Amino acid sequence: MVLLVEDDAMDVELFEKAWEYIGSKGEICIANWGEKAIEMAKILPNLVILDLNLPGLDGFEVLKELKNDPFTKWIPVVILTSSPKEEDCKRCYELGANAYVVKPSSFKELVELAKTIRDFWLFFNKIPKGVQFEY
Repeated sequence: MVLLVEDDAMDVELFEKAWEYIGSKGEICIANWGEKAIEMAKILPNLVILDLNLPGLDGFEVLKELKNDPFTKWIPVVILTSSPKEEDCKRCYELGANAYVVKPSSFKELVELAKTIRDFWLFFNKIPKGVQFEY
């Protein structure tokens, strides 16, 4: 299961369409605000895709909470944001992000990105024993 943390309904819809387009059958759960993301991470998704601009707790705070919790700290977190700011990127890595990606400007690029994320994090990346992906 992938947890997509995104408050923009259009971005959610586009990502879900891109995910479906590449043939991914795995479940995507949506959290549209920070506190909900932390709560949903307790079900231990295989991957968290996290926007920075969220209502309530922002993405930085969510990332910090996830990486400081002994039960969720191992979950890979990919930041998917509209911010190209170097300071945001640096801060995310300091907080434990596994990747930082600026949102693409076209659906075609989003499809390529979704495939790359899926292939790397859910197929090629080595995971701890006992964790099983469904992709």
